[in-house]
This record gives sequence, C-alpha cells and structure tokens, in this order.
Amino acid sequence: DCTVLNCSCPTLSRVKSYKYLGVMIDDRLTWDDHVTYIHGKLKKYLFIFYNLRSVIDFPRLKMLYLTLVQSVLQYPIVVWGGCVASRLKKLDILQKGLLKVLLGRHRRFPSSDLYDEAKVFTLNQLFAE
Repeated sequence: DCTVLNCSCPTLSRVKSYKYLGVMIDDRLTWDDHVTYIHGKLKKYLFIFYNLRSVIDFPRLKMLYLTLVQSVLQYPIVVWGGCVASRLKKLDILQKGLLKVLLGRHRRFPSSDLYDEAKVFTLNQLFAE
C-alpha cells in the first residue's frame, strides 16, 4: 500500500493482457493472446504471397518469407514457444499454408515434405534452436 509507505506511486490496474515489446502477455501466461496476435499478423501474407508467386521467383519469395514471416515466428519464441501444443496448432497450420503458397503446391499436398523442400524450420525446430 503506497499510503503506508508515503510514496506517490501510481496505482496499477489489473488487465487481462498487455502488449510489451511486441509480446502479448496474458494474466494466466497461457500465451493464447500472443498466438492469436501472431496468427492475425501473419495471415495477411497468404494473399500477398499468393499474388507475388507469379511475379517473383522462389529464392526471392523465400527471402521475403524469412524476413516477414519467420522473423515474427522466431522473435520471442524462447518465451512462448513452450506453451501447450494445441495453442500452437493454428500457427503450425498457417505456416504450412504459407509454404504451400510459396512452393505453388495444392492445399492437400502432404505437409511433411514442405519444410525439406523449402529448407525452412518448423515451429518446433525454431523453438529448439
């Protein structure tokens, strides 16, 4: 209590989630808000990469992927990457979708070959790195 300590500290209010340095921290540390935030941020690239793949060759598309997508996935992954696997599932699905668009594969193309073909890391590999 600040009145007992005779300080003029501002009163802190409790919030459900707070964005700090680009990381959404929720009051229960479930990382659900952060995963949703990243998903929303990266989902727009599906359309962008879909349109770019007819004009730009794969090496340049991959460079854009690494710059725009993987950097966002990787940024504070050491903090939130160990959350429950079910929370990471939608990011995993989005990453596979982006890779299928980049490689020009059908959406039913087996996902297991995508990472090897594109030579990029999975979410789990990014976390373990």
